[in-house]
Amino acid sequence: MFRFLDGAFYRILKDTGWVGVSGKLMASLDEKSVYQALRALRTGAASHSPLSQLQIVDDVINTPGFPNGSQAREYALNQILSRTISDSFAQQRIVLDHAPPSPHETRAEAFDSIHRDGLVGNLELLGWSWLYYHFVRVDLQITAAEFCSRVGVDPRTLRRYQRRAIHRLTGQLIQAEHQARLKQRLEQRPSSRRRH
Repeated sequence: MFRFLDGAFYRILKDTGWVGVSGKLMASLDEKSVYQALRALRTGAASHSPLSQLQIVDDVINTPGFPNGSQAREYALNQILSRTISDSFAQQRIVLDHAPPSPHETRAEAFDSIHRDGLVGNLELLGWSWLYYHFVRVDLQITAAEFCSRVGVDPRTLRRYQRRAIHRLTGQLIQAEHQARLKQRLEQRPSSRRRH
């Protein structure tokens, strides 16, 4: 598809993993595309996100027993986003001597946990807390106004925390994608050892 590009430029894109084996340009992994995928995760709407074409998604889909289907890529992407947010939020809580979030937390318990997160005053913790309760725990239906009142910030400040947390999340996804592409490239290389 992109073979019309200047030969040297095309080779650079291919060698760095931005053009796949099939010749198609790989997905753009940036804060905007991550935010759009998070919005789809929250609403449950089909996102058709370009992130569903990432190698990390392929790795999930290629695990033994992963169900096949028309929504498999979006499901895998949603699992990656949810797991990354949940793990990062749990790590932030553990570092600050708080209990990690429970997937069985009730709405009332979540409000207590959010309030305790706010008492710490750690911007990283609050950003991950918002991503977790807003995009992952959609079953609790916690609004921005409710979150803000529990942590004592205004909506503008919460948007700043969200942007910062999405920036961090994007960085983690870039790192994971880079590692997945390196692993794939190493697995595709012919063995340099001679067989006797």
